[in-house]
Amino acid sequence: MEEHKFQVLFLTVLFCYFMYSLPRVYGFSLLPDEFGYWSYAAKAAGCDWSDIVSMGSYYSYGYSLILIPIFMLFEDAVIAYRVAVAVNFLLVFIAFIVLNKLVSKLFVEVSKAQKTICTAIAMFYPAWLFYSKMTMTEVVLMSLFVILCALLYHYVEKNKPSSLCMFVLVLVYIYFVHMRSVAILIAGAMTVGAYLLIKVRKLKPFLIVVGVGCALFGIGIVIKAVVTEVFYSGSDAATMGINDYSGQIEKIKYIFTKEGIKDFAISLVGKILYMGTATYGLAYWGLVYAVKEIVRLLQKKASQEEIAKAILYIFVFFSAIGQLLISTIYNIIPIRITSITYGRYHEFVFPILMIMGMVAIYEAKHVWLGILAIISMQIPMVFLVLYGVELRGLTAFAAYFMVGMSYVHSLEWFEPKMFYWMSVGFGAVLGLLCTGLIRLGKKKERLNVLQILFVTLEIILIILTCEKYSDIYNERAFQDTYIARMLEEMETEDRRIVFIHSGGATTIAYIQFMLRDSEIILLDNRGAIDMYTANELQDDDLILVDASCGFRDDLKAKYGRNCYNGHFALYFN
Repeated sequence: MEEHKFQVLFLTVLFCYFMYSLPRVYGFSLLPDEFGYWSYAAKAAGCDWSDIVSMGSYYSYGYSLILIPIFMLFEDAVIAYRVAVAVNFLLVFIAFIVLNKLVSKLFVEVSKAQKTICTAIAMFYPAWLFYSKMTMTEVVLMSLFVILCALLYHYVEKNKPSSLCMFVLVLVYIYFVHMRSVAILIAGAMTVGAYLLIKVRKLKPFLIVVGVGCALFGIGIVIKAVVTEVFYSGSDAATMGINDYSGQIEKIKYIFTKEGIKDFAISLVGKILYMGTATYGLAYWGLVYAVKEIVRLLQKKASQEEIAKAILYIFVFFSAIGQLLISTIYNIIPIRITSITYGRYHEFVFPILMIMGMVAIYEAKHVWLGILAIISMQIPMVFLVLYGVELRGLTAFAAYFMVGMSYVHSLEWFEPKMFYWMSVGFGAVLGLLCTGLIRLGKKKERLNVLQILFVTLEIILIILTCEKYSDIYNERAFQDTYIARMLEEMETEDRRIVFIHSGGATTIAYIQFMLRDSEIILLDNRGAIDMYTANELQDDDLILVDASCGFRDDLKAKYGRNCYNGHFALYFN
């Protein structure tokens, strides 16, 4: 009964956070990613966004399958966006319930209340709820990974073919949600394939699984080819390759050069540092625990339930290591400080790792030696990361790509050395607090309620993070709705909407999303109004420019009226 009380408590807190967040959401926070996912939904609904889409790189289409029905059912852009956010929170709810049931299977020794609290600590990891307020793929990937783990365990434990079929289906789908989850696809295929050949020792199930998996993957590749041809035929190869394999070939070649080896080491250490700091050290505990349990379970005559645990730990371990390498390779040539300690591409495997880490702490005999080892390991990592920053002369910083390490970041003042030492120090404090509360719950089980304080701290961190990195974009999106309404009222068949792009972020995506049926003509910024022909800038046009456009005075002289709000300035006669 106590377990259910805690489940209701945490799910209620999630719902309250959802109700608090939803009215504050108006549109995109991260461009061009979010617009890229919605563009497929727009195409399915018959909207032509080709000019704006061509400005961005390729995005996997899997998440768009969720967005298509939302886009078709809700014509108002703000409502459609909020419904998509509501789906994100629904996925978090589902992931919480599935993970809690999986935890109950994995860790029999821990009390039911303790399992639920541990689940809450993992699920309230601030990055999840930060990204849940956006139409990014992170929440979908995290939820799918939790579901994959549950399906794999259930198949091995119960020998349910239906669970295996669902596992293969979700495994292929997660790849097409985001191609950088390829390590999950490989880890899943290797783990299941090895299990069927070595333990089941039947060739037929293995061939069926391989056949179904290849068929699904083949269908996905064909769809990708069609999507690429329809959406990105006008994109240049360099832009197209940013999120495609074609853009990673040079990076892989670079690894095998003298400079590449050095950059690879710095990038890898940075990602490992992020993994530990962001998870309060729990990911380190979890990886070590996985290896120990795999060795222990495979060395003895194990029951089917214990074999299921071993297979799951193998999958989680190789998924975590694989995603760590994917993130490392993608960021091997850093373009900003964030690239070195980038977190987005491997943190969706954190929930299971954090749970395993908490159980490892719960069972450890010399827990404080473990903490000392973690701190001792992270100190030289910080020095190497700072060396990488200095070596490359990096200055740009995008904290929202490494949320779990940016709680101490200030928007007004930033200095790399101070930031990294403060971040790792703050992560160590959180690790000590989390570890202390877990050990306290073990000694006096009634005091495990104190661990709720840690969940409360996570919620505070979530709110503060959103105020710094996403609320400002929603404020701008709200202001952009005013410009969109003006355009909607003034646009006619003879009156075109023309956007002069000044480079940088594709902010016009805000307007295109709100004016779904309008065609926006795209022009490049040529530095002066007289650089455009009379046909390109007509007297009746509605001219949109970025707020930073350098020839706004000339536009004001040519077009008598203007309006400035949000990201844009609008000029018209």
